[in-house]
Amino acid sequence: MPIPVSLHHIGQWSHDIGRYLHRGTASSRNLLQRKCRSSLGIDSGILLTTGKAADAANPSSTSNIPSTNNGTPGDPQLSALLQGFTSTYDASELQFNFTLAPGTNNLSFKYAFASTEYPSFANSPFNDVLGFIVDGKNIAVLPSTNTPVSANTINGGNPLGTNPQNSQLYVNNFPGASVPSLPNNGTPTSKNNIAYRGFTVPLTATITGLAPGQHKVKLAASDTSDTNLDSAVFIQSKSFSSTPTASVAAVPEPSVEWGLLAGVGLAALILPLRPPLE
Repeated sequence: MPIPVSLHHIGQWSHDIGRYLHRGTASSRNLLQRKCRSSLGIDSGILLTTGKAADAANPSSTSNIPSTNNGTPGDPQLSALLQGFTSTYDASELQFNFTLAPGTNNLSFKYAFASTEYPSFANSPFNDVLGFIVDGKNIAVLPSTNTPVSANTINGGNPLGTNPQNSQLYVNNFPGASVPSLPNNGTPTSKNNIAYRGFTVPLTATITGLAPGQHKVKLAASDTSDTNLDSAVFIQSKSFSSTPTASVAAVPEPSVEWGLLAGVGLAALILPLRPPLE
């Protein structure tokens, strides 16, 4: 159902945002409190998850495993991004229209992908995926490629350290695991304060050469092959920009802990939007 959300919260440049729609359960979306960080590197913004958003705000442990069957469908555009894994489930999607002013031709924003499929189901059919679809084109891709970001394209291997994929972009958060061969090996601690067992470094989605006028964006994440073990996308507030920025290839040091506004939906954002997208 439509939600009252101001996407001005995640924009910093002059543009006109139109109608919007969220598909998925109300519990699969949430806000990240401003100025709150973990080693994820996203300090505020919007969270979309294939399970319950409230489950994200706890340290990773053997007993804390985000895994909820929301009973909602997947998304055909996300299914089309997968190579051979065509069944998606529990999609959480935020769609909106925006208008670029004359002289503004680019769109760029910062995000991170996290999953409980890591590490035990990396490089498997349980290839949870995200997509940022702008006018039909996916821009949630590995840097300088057209390869979609998913549990199989960025990971630390399965088991950890075995056949990792683009591991320079991966941060291990598996309880008690330490793999020196991984670039961002880490030994998970309570300072990470995020329940997902692995996540990416901050990445940047970019599209250039857009024409002035109206465009459509869909931000989405989904489970693949089954509804078990949740995944999520964290989108940095105020990072929607007309100036592309490079993806971050290093993990920031944790500062203060996560500040998910538990129980507060996106209605808590700043301004109302226009009527919902049909």
